[in-house]
Amino acid sequence: MSKVALKRKVARGAVIGAVLVVSAAMAFSALAAATVTIDSAAKLVAKGSGVTVTGTVTCSYATLGQLLHNFSDQDTLTVSVSEKTGQGVAHGSTTLAGPPCDGSSHAWSTSVPADNPARPFRAGNGAATAFYTACALSNGICVETQQGSASATVKIS
Repeated sequence: MSKVALKRKVARGAVIGAVLVVSAAMAFSALAAATVTIDSAAKLVAKGSGVTVTGTVTCSYATLGQLLHNFSDQDTLTVSVSEKTGQGVAHGSTTLAGPPCDGSSHAWSTSVPADNPARPFRAGNGAATAFYTACALSNGICVETQQGSASATVKIS
């Protein structure tokens, strides 16, 4: 076999192998999802400079992701709060390391700082959103992602 023919055969094998790996990861990813909840009560922090929001995350990977999760995992939770006040709209968001994607329900709590100190949060009703992403890593590459989100009205007190 010539060098050119051998290179073509090796390149074709690498492409087929890559397609199989990606196809397997996509097939496993479709099997599970994350569930996010936001509790209905939120607490003012430091005279409205922030709001503490709580909830839960439940996530489980499919078989491939669960095996890889035992080695490496990257999870994030982004929480945003907005509230109409007499001075306009108070808003804030924060991103934190999320709970692990291990099949269990995990409580989370975070303080969301107001974006603008001149527009603090106040007691009243606000809108909260939470977005969770979990990624099973293999050699630094995300091979399975689970995502979930929630939106809720929160009573800020």
